[in-house]
Amino acid sequence: LTTFSIASNSGWGDNKTTTFFDCACFGKRGESLEKHAGKGKQLWITGDLSTRTYEGRDGAERTSINVKVEDWHFTATTTTASIERPR
Repeated sequence: LTTFSIASNSGWGDNKTTTFFDCACFGKRGESLEKHAGKGKQLWITGDLSTRTYEGRDGAERTSINVKVEDWHFTATTTTASIERPR
Protein backbone atom coordinates (compact mmCIF):
# COMPACT_ATOMS: atom_id res chain seq x y z
CA LEU A 1 0.00 0.00 0.00
CA THR A 2 1.34 3.40 -1.02
CA THR A 3 -0.42 6.50 0.30
CA PHE A 4 0.11 10.09 -0.80
CA SER A 5 -1.70 13.40 -1.24
CA ILE A 6 -2.29 15.33 -4.44
CA ALA A 7 -3.08 19.04 -4.63
CA SER A 8 -5.29 20.30 -7.43
CA ASN A 9 -5.35 24.04 -8.15
CA SER A 10 -8.22 25.82 -9.86
CA GLY A 11 -9.03 29.44 -10.59
CA TRP A 12 -6.54 32.29 -10.52
CA GLY A 13 -5.71 35.43 -8.61
CA ASP A 14 -8.00 36.02 -5.63
CA ASN A 15 -10.23 33.17 -6.86
CA LYS A 16 -7.49 30.52 -6.76
CA THR A 17 -8.34 27.49 -4.62
CA THR A 18 -6.47 24.30 -3.80
CA THR A 19 -8.18 20.97 -3.13
CA PHE A 20 -6.23 18.10 -1.57
CA PHE A 21 -6.94 14.45 -2.35
CA ASP A 22 -5.74 11.60 -0.11
CA CYS A 23 -4.72 8.74 -2.40
CA ALA A 24 -4.01 5.02 -1.93
CA CYS A 25 -2.36 2.86 -4.58
CA PHE A 26 -2.03 -0.91 -4.17
CA GLY A 27 0.26 -3.66 -5.46
CA LYS A 28 2.94 -3.25 -8.11
CA ARG A 29 1.52 0.08 -9.28
CA GLY A 30 1.90 1.45 -5.77
CA GLU A 31 5.44 0.09 -5.44
CA SER A 32 6.43 1.66 -8.77
CA LEU A 33 4.86 4.98 -7.85
CA GLU A 34 6.66 5.02 -4.50
CA LYS A 35 9.97 4.32 -6.25
CA HIS A 36 9.68 6.97 -9.00
CA ALA A 37 7.45 9.76 -7.69
CA GLY A 38 8.39 12.62 -5.43
CA LYS A 39 7.12 15.93 -4.13
CA GLY A 40 6.36 18.35 -6.92
CA LYS A 41 6.11 15.75 -9.71
CA GLN A 42 2.91 16.10 -11.65
CA LEU A 43 0.68 13.02 -11.83
CA TRP A 44 -2.42 12.11 -13.75
CA ILE A 45 -4.46 9.59 -11.80
CA THR A 46 -7.71 7.68 -12.30
CA GLY A 47 -9.62 5.79 -9.65
CA ASP A 48 -12.62 5.60 -7.38
CA LEU A 49 -13.56 8.65 -5.28
CA SER A 50 -14.99 8.57 -1.78
CA THR A 51 -15.40 11.07 1.04
CA ARG A 52 -14.93 10.76 4.78
CA THR A 53 -16.20 13.15 7.45
CA TYR A 54 -14.24 13.50 10.69
CA GLU A 55 -13.74 15.87 13.58
CA GLY A 56 -10.62 18.04 13.36
CA ARG A 57 -8.34 18.91 16.27
CA ASP A 58 -10.23 22.17 16.68
CA GLY A 59 -13.54 20.31 17.00
CA ALA A 60 -14.78 21.41 13.58
CA GLU A 61 -16.25 18.90 11.17
CA ARG A 62 -13.97 18.22 8.20
CA THR A 63 -14.31 16.21 5.01
CA SER A 64 -11.51 14.39 3.22
CA ILE A 65 -11.66 13.37 -0.43
CA ASN A 66 -10.09 9.96 -1.00
CA VAL A 67 -8.99 8.26 -4.22
CA LYS A 68 -8.41 4.53 -4.61
CA VAL A 69 -5.92 4.84 -7.48
CA GLU A 70 -6.51 2.46 -10.38
CA ASP A 71 -3.90 3.91 -12.75
CA TRP A 72 -1.38 6.75 -12.85
CA HIS A 73 1.03 8.41 -15.27
CA PHE A 74 3.53 11.23 -15.01
CA THR A 75 2.56 14.38 -16.89
CA ALA A 76 4.83 17.00 -18.46
CA THR A 77 6.34 19.18 -15.77
CA THR A 78 7.20 22.14 -17.97
CA THR A 79 5.64 23.73 -21.00
CA THR A 80 7.57 25.91 -23.40
CA ALA A 81 6.01 28.06 -26.07
CA SER A 82 7.23 30.72 -28.40
CA ILE A 83 4.81 33.39 -29.59
CA GLU A 84 5.74 35.83 -32.30
CA ARG A 85 3.61 38.88 -32.83
CA PRO A 86 2.99 40.14 -36.36
CA ARG A 87 4.92 43.28 -37.23
